[in-house]
Amino acid sequence: FRLAMPPPDLDAISRLSLREKKELVKLLREHQQEGAGEPPRPEKPAPRVGRKRRRLGAGSKLLLRAMDWRPTRRQIGWMIVAGFAAMVGVVLLVWWRVASLYWRAGSGGASSVVETLAAAGLRSPRTAAAVGVPVDSGPVRAPRVVGWGFLGVAFISRKMAWAVNQSGAEVRYVGSRDPQKASDFCSEWAGSWCRGVTYDEVLQQTGVDVVYIPVPSGVRWDWAERACRAGKHVVAEKPWEVHGAQRAQQACESAGVQLMDATYFVHGDRLREMRQWLDQGRVGEVRRVTAAAGSSLLLAGWYPDNIRSQPALEPTGALGDLGWYCIRWILWATRWEVPKAVRCWRTDTGLEPTPVDVQGMVEVAGIVGSFETSFTQTKRQTAEVIGTNGTLRVDDFIIPNFGETQWSIRSLETGSSTFDTALAIQQGVVSGPPEVVALVQRMNQAAVGVLAPDRFWPRLGLVTAAVVEACAASIGQDGARVPVWDPDGARNEL
Repeated sequence: FRLAMPPPDLDAISRLSLREKKELVKLLREHQQEGAGEPPRPEKPAPRVGRKRRRLGAGSKLLLRAMDWRPTRRQIGWMIVAGFAAMVGVVLLVWWRVASLYWRAGSGGASSVVETLAAAGLRSPRTAAAVGVPVDSGPVRAPRVVGWGFLGVAFISRKMAWAVNQSGAEVRYVGSRDPQKASDFCSEWAGSWCRGVTYDEVLQQTGVDVVYIPVPSGVRWDWAERACRAGKHVVAEKPWEVHGAQRAQQACESAGVQLMDATYFVHGDRLREMRQWLDQGRVGEVRRVTAAAGSSLLLAGWYPDNIRSQPALEPTGALGDLGWYCIRWILWATRWEVPKAVRCWRTDTGLEPTPVDVQGMVEVAGIVGSFETSFTQTKRQTAEVIGTNGTLRVDDFIIPNFGETQWSIRSLETGSSTFDTALAIQQGVVSGPPEVVALVQRMNQAAVGVLAPDRFWPRLGLVTAAVVEACAASIGQDGARVPVWDPDGARNEL
């Protein structure tokens, strides 16, 4: 048999696959048995050693076949094209995801995308550092879009709706006594997902996490208390009323939700930077704090039809509207100390149903804070912190520019001769999200559990309301000195 066999072609054998080599060995054994005149022997099963051997599955056979596969040049070309197409698909998918986040964050660029992720609940160290949220401030939640509900379609609601959209959240339901007005507001300021409903229906929606309440003070606190009891975080417009805000605060604390007033400027980066300047002693020891806010509401003819002219809805007029910001500035400059007493005067003609020109003095922490507010002046929002070495001044402390916000420290020094003086100015600039957007982001973080409800915010609203009510009482007593109610636990650092 061996003599009859031709010499083996080793090159041909080396090109055979493993399966073909096994078939060749089997054929050689069969031919050898036939040549020797012996019947073919049945193959004995392999002895079992250890575990029972299993037959090769389809995947293993496919893998063995792939190991022996030698593709042609055409097949290699198609594989390169397929790999390139897969890579392009992955790049397009990532681009679409980032672009959608950028669109939801508005025109703020990459930083707004980070803010959107933080507002949705994503808290990596990078996103946390970008928005100032501690990495260990709470449990990490799955990213989701926070839903807002509005109770009312007042003019100020437009700005809040814009801020909600910029933060990456959604205005999902808007309540109004006229459902058509609510639907029109949704179409113009919210989006296709927004629905116009009644006030009660807003509080019943499970998709609403935060409720914004811009209705007048005379009817605000019943709705705020109901929203808290429904488990919704609440942003209530100013001015606040002490007794109504206390009821809402108790309801929110019982439900474990956040209550906050809609005073934007205390949430911006500029206030933190200015606090650092004051702590560094750039103005020396603080001696006096001043603030002035004005608008031409009366001169423009808007006052008669405005809610600020109706004592049943907004009895404090300019004091509760613009004076609220001035008082909040004084509280910030004095490190949130509760004032001891106030003296306030109404300087208008007294013919209007609510105050339109008010001046006041606030005694707090050994410092005198003074303010003036008016509906009969040009637009003003100037605030100062006056010290022994200089004056910190802000010319737009209520509603700053949405790009870069500025402030300055000014001091008078001796000029080139002893007969004149020179003004030295240190300019400060900070950029970041608009302050109203920062407020919305804080509520978004509370809604997804990144931030726990902070008792400081409702207490700060109560202190500001207590000062406003003391000023109103002083006006009624011809400028008499009136003490300020002091709620416990209102002092805190921002």
